[in-house]
Amino acid sequence: MFARGRSTEGSSRFSATCVKETKSPCGEPMNCEPARVLAPTSRQQGSRRHRNEFASQQDVRRYRLTIEEKGRWLFGINAIINWLISVRGIFDPVGLALAFGGGPPNYPFMLRLWMGFVFMFGCMFWEVSRHPVTKHSLAKYNWIEKTITAAVITIAYISGQAPPRLMILIVLTNWLWIPLILAYDIAQGRALRMRSANG
Repeated sequence: MFARGRSTEGSSRFSATCVKETKSPCGEPMNCEPARVLAPTSRQQGSRRHRNEFASQQDVRRYRLTIEEKGRWLFGINAIINWLISVRGIFDPVGLALAFGGGPPNYPFMLRLWMGFVFMFGCMFWEVSRHPVTKHSLAKYNWIEKTITAAVITIAYISGQAPPRLMILIVLTNWLWIPLILAYDIAQGRALRMRSANG
């Protein structure tokens, strides 16, 4: 009875505080080694790394614009640019030509007609900006129109037929936007194809 109670007391004291010394069955003192903390396995490390990467991707996606949102901004801004440039050319083609460093046009109606097309394309860009997915088939006409206009004006500037101010305008309103709109057109088309393939 006494020995059993003494053994129970020593066992509970060992489990609670881990005594520094205990006796072996032979009666010799035996050191108590501290419990070892096992290092995480490679599988656990991989799982933890995957969770961290997934959380960081979620944070990035929270602040990243979707393809549709990029389309709304791209086409909305281009629509406003077209409207601002074309309005004066429709009502005052001579004044617009003089403002960009050119001389009075011999045929003002031709400049007015060109500005009318620019205004019309602005309306189309605005429609695409409101429905970038359903109106995606019209997106390619944005960079096609800008490429044609920019190429014609650039060739005219190189040959000395277009003033520098007009060339600067073409760079700011056409050449800088063409790569962005073309990249969007490709990305949105790829996303729509994947969506239709997945059902």
